[in-house]
Amino acid sequence: MNSMQIVNGAISIACVYDPQVLEADPFENPFIKSLYDEWLDQPGSEKAKKLMHTVYHPLTTSKRLAERKVEKFEKNISKRGLPKKGYNYSVELIVLGLLVFVIVGSYIFQMIRAATSGEIA
Repeated sequence: MNSMQIVNGAISIACVYDPQVLEADPFENPFIKSLYDEWLDQPGSEKAKKLMHTVYHPLTTSKRLAERKVEKFEKNISKRGLPKKGYNYSVELIVLGLLVFVIVGSYIFQMIRAATSGEIA
């Protein structure tokens, strides 16, 4: 981005904010007046401050708490994809077991079928 683009961008932003716009007093708004009359007593009252004003409090965490969170996160990252509890079988072992089950099962089924049809003497 060159300096001319920056200047043009600043000019276009300045055009959006017109200095001729008049500022309105919020206490002349009938809705705001009724809000203060019915609920907040008067501008600057303790009730108005308590309900309407906010205060920024930066979040602070202790170093110990932050280290615990990072440690827990690191443990969870290393366990990604594994079951939480129970058996820890690999995919290869499960596929091998399934293959053995199918082969042995089909052999037993063929033996039973041959015995019932009278092929085995």
